[in-house]
Amino acid sequence: MKRIFPALIFPTMMLAAILVPVAGAPVHAQTAPTASQTMTPAARVDQVEARIASLHTRLKITTEQEAQWAAFTTVMRANAKQMGELYQTGNPQTMSAVEAMRHYAKISQAHAEEIDNLVIPFEALYNMMAPAQKKAADDAFHTVGRNGRPHI
Repeated sequence: MKRIFPALIFPTMMLAAILVPVAGAPVHAQTAPTASQTMTPAARVDQVEARIASLHTRLKITTEQEAQWAAFTTVMRANAKQMGELYQTGNPQTMSAVEAMRHYAKISQAHAEEIDNLVIPFEALYNMMAPAQKKAADDAFHTVGRNGRPHI
């Protein structure tokens, strides 16, 4: 049986949330931008830097692993920058339903590409890790955040 990664479920859940209003919820609450959409570029950078620092500590990255760690975090930072730019390009408050769906499709595609871009540098790092570090990494990436996606 194939295991479904929570990050792959999120886009479908988000699309369902856009298309299926919550009974009794005011219309403005249903179309309110998400925290990711309203986050300033500076706040997004701070969030990513905090995540990088947290992972560095949690995974107990060694001096020997710093080059692989740097490659991984370079991709994380580039992904955050790209996603921030994408979120800034659209305002769900002013988009038609079709425009909002297209915009979200772009965001979902970019997210999938960003995860793909993280795999190679993370795999190189993971392959250098001691068993205890691998366990910490496994635990860290199985932890799901408030948005339903795993923390990366």
